[in-house]
Amino acid sequence: MRRAVLLFSLLMMAPALSLAQRGDRTRSGATSRTDMFPSDQMRERATAVTSNKLRDLDPLAILLDKHRDLALTDSQVVKLKDMRDRLGELQKPAYHMLDSLDQQLANVGSNPSADDQARMQTTNGFVRMVATNVRQQYDSVEKAAGALLTDEQKKKAGDVLKDSHDQLARLTARGGGR
Repeated sequence: MRRAVLLFSLLMMAPALSLAQRGDRTRSGATSRTDMFPSDQMRERATAVTSNKLRDLDPLAILLDKHRDLALTDSQVVKLKDMRDRLGELQKPAYHMLDSLDQQLANVGSNPSADDQARMQTTNGFVRMVATNVRQQYDSVEKAAGALLTDEQKKKAGDVLKDSHDQLARLTARGGGR
């Protein structure tokens, strides 16, 4: 008899427990996505300079990805990989700084105070400086990589890297968005 009462009470409590786990199905009091992130802020967040965006625009990585299209020899590939590895080590502090600055910008709410806005401007200035430094390093290693290429390979490499040059120019000119 006790087992039956215990089993019956457990069966009656199971739906109540499962409903209690669901909550009220609202999103932290926000009525829509724009309440959480205003559209201007979302657009700026999407175009901000991040370390991942800059890593994607690394000219050495792009050349290595397109090594078959460029008809690179094995020795050229080895030299470019070595250059890429050295550049990666050189840029680790810059990428770490960009991640930290990006985190600071992300921590500002949707209605920043005057102090927060001033900090955001200062942080954006630092982002711009770091991104410009990374861009200058990319330009210098691209010139060094060009010395390894034949004239035909240089022409193809210029075509391959054109899009990344445009994206780098937009990112560093904007200086971090937000």
